[in-house]
Amino acid sequence: MHEPPGTVTERSVSGVRGQSRSRVIQGLAQSLFGARYDLDKIFSVLVGALTPELCDECSVALTPEGEGEGTPTISSHRMTLSLTSGRLLRGTVTVARSSGPAFDAEDISTIETCIAYASLAADAARELDEQRRSLQAEHERTAQFQRDMLGVVGHDLRAPLAAIMIGAEILVGKHKDDPSVADTVTRMVSFAKRMTVMVDQLLDMTRARLGGGIPLARCRTRLSPLIESAIADLARTAPRNQFALLGASELKGVWDPDRLNQVAASLLSNAVRHGLEGGPISIVMSQSEGTTTITVHNEVREGPIPPAELETFFEPYRRGSDAPTGGGLGLGLYIVREIVRAHGGSVTAESAASGTTFRVVLPERVDQG
Repeated sequence: MHEPPGTVTERSVSGVRGQSRSRVIQGLAQSLFGARYDLDKIFSVLVGALTPELCDECSVALTPEGEGEGTPTISSHRMTLSLTSGRLLRGTVTVARSSGPAFDAEDISTIETCIAYASLAADAARELDEQRRSLQAEHERTAQFQRDMLGVVGHDLRAPLAAIMIGAEILVGKHKDDPSVADTVTRMVSFAKRMTVMVDQLLDMTRARLGGGIPLARCRTRLSPLIESAIADLARTAPRNQFALLGASELKGVWDPDRLNQVAASLLSNAVRHGLEGGPISIVMSQSEGTTTITVHNEVREGPIPPAELETFFEPYRRGSDAPTGGGLGLGLYIVREIVRAHGGSVTAESAASGTTFRVVLPERVDQG
């Protein structure tokens, strides 16, 4: 009864009346994951797996803790044995045979093995349950910390950055005739905008990972002005690239215009950073079979993107091996994916010698009227 686990296992192999080790383990696994640490269910499963002949011939009863004396007794046709868990008495098991031959040494060994397995299963199941509760509590603490950080980042960082940008833009206007001052303040505005983008990306990532997803403000929207706006913004910092917007210009749908503008801006910025320097970038809009598709294509620098990199393109904090230094946090494509998912769509990437293409597919919320 109280032998080390290794000894119990050795005895069980010789005392299971021909049952295989896999059958024993299967019964144990069923009891662990199907019944938590309900000893009654655990014992029933194990008795069925280990001793089918005894189950057919005998009546087996489990007395809950506190109701039995806990003193093992064995007679010719009746056995009462203790069922322990750790150092605690969890109950007693009574096996009775109304007729037939008396219990022999093999019968007694088999029942003891059953009880030993039930005790081990109960201990393991209880430990797993405690670990589950501990992990759940840790998860809740982490989620609360993320919510707190969301508030801190959203207010305590964005507000000062907004004040810096407003003040710097005022200074630009006042000192536009002094090139040295104007240039310094312009760079301050640029850095503040870059920091604002990073803060917004961190906020979006936190919202996405908290389970609620990125919030959307849907309205009836034309697609082409959103992409044209993103192209115009990027063309100021990438004047050597040639942008071509092709396809159906009157496509409309019920989307979040700011978020789709963000998607377009991220994909175009990615094409500039990773594509052929100064090369052409094409954006194609189309509609087919109830879906709207946006593709962004750029020529490659030294060759296609390796498949291993493509597989992780949309993971957070991921920056391509050919990305220039001094870039962002590597959250842009991850947020693109989350925004598209929030719209019920999908985004994929493929790369070949002819170039790299990102494809955004939005579901039927399209209105051509």
